[in-house]
Amino acid sequence: MLDLTRARLGIGVLWLAGLVAIYAAQPSRDTIVVNHWANGHMMDAPLLPGFAATFNAAGNRTASGRVIEVRPYLANSSVIAGGLIGRVDSTLKAPVCEATGCVPPWGLPAPTIVTPAADHWFYDINHVARQTLVQTADASSLAQAWIGIVTLWDMADCLGWPRKQVGFADIVALRLGQLSWDCQNPRPEWGTPRLVFTNPKSSTTGRSVLSTLLTIPYPRVPEEMRPEDVSRPSVTEYIRTFQGAVDHYEPDTLMMNKYIQGNQVGNFFFIAEDNLVKLYLGKIADGQGGRLPPLHRQLVMVYPKEGSTLHNHAAAIVLGNWVTPEQTEAARRWIDFLHEDAQQETFMEWGFRPATALPLRCPVCPSYGIDPVGPTAVMNMSAFQPGVRDAMVAAWGDVPGPTASISE
Repeated sequence: MLDLTRARLGIGVLWLAGLVAIYAAQPSRDTIVVNHWANGHMMDAPLLPGFAATFNAAGNRTASGRVIEVRPYLANSSVIAGGLIGRVDSTLKAPVCEATGCVPPWGLPAPTIVTPAADHWFYDINHVARQTLVQTADASSLAQAWIGIVTLWDMADCLGWPRKQVGFADIVALRLGQLSWDCQNPRPEWGTPRLVFTNPKSSTTGRSVLSTLLTIPYPRVPEEMRPEDVSRPSVTEYIRTFQGAVDHYEPDTLMMNKYIQGNQVGNFFFIAEDNLVKLYLGKIADGQGGRLPPLHRQLVMVYPKEGSTLHNHAAAIVLGNWVTPEQTEAARRWIDFLHEDAQQETFMEWGFRPATALPLRCPVCPSYGIDPVGPTAVMNMSAFQPGVRDAMVAAWGDVPGPTASISE
């Protein structure tokens, strides 16, 4: 585990050193720089890095005539939160993070825009910082993806899908032997169903799924939940049950992809739609400078009956005292550019639903395991009080730890 941590830290340091080299030149007085911290789903080369190159080459200017230069930086959602909060309160540090994009936030230039995977991070940032660091009302989605349960088509069919709705509770019950397959001839090679999950402390998907799981033993709408509800015995016991049902853990879904490609550690994965599409298209990095081969198994996205969470990859302009009015103006120009059809089309090519009224098309379609209509039940993470989300993550660590360690 220590060697793995050192390796990931080394990769992060090298990656950060590369960025420093690229952006080393100080901008001239005629240039206004927009630093954009964004999660790993947004940072594939053709997405924000490629968009920034196109935007910068076009010579966009502010009203005063200064040239706008956008600089995207990869940062895990939890690092975005910790790095922002730490800039206004030095006693608050970013959590230990081993997920994709876990570079030290103190080595990154102060952000003008931040894009975690889901906008509920903005409420947590403002709550912990005790001030409005990001304006939630002005946050603007760049691209969208629903969270669901990915498994083999045959397995989903053997659970009764799509004839009936299937949920997280069903998968947990199946894993624990409390639910049987809903077909006459389940394949012997499937063996015991195996679950793969991501750490809610660093993974936005893990947080989203955990929030939904907590409404199973104590069914209340998010708006009605209070932090003390999370510590109820029925809720704590369900967390313990779920942890015992998980066979393998990863820090985040981007690190999980290689296991979905094969069948080594699991056959039920809780991930976002864009993950599945990228797997089908062979657009997943293999961690060695190349990409995994296109998916050779027929996998589908099952939208859980308890409710799917939308990861809207929203861009929020930071209200820190280091952001000038002209940087805010430049940031809005950049966000407007990302909403143009050409950029939204590219997001769709990488498995996202558009954030605009642009018509949806493949690969967000059944051929790639996705239902274009999307879920029938929705879990609105932003409706939870920030204190409830804090209690959820704390509860995950308060019960006995997972039986399977985070590993490659």
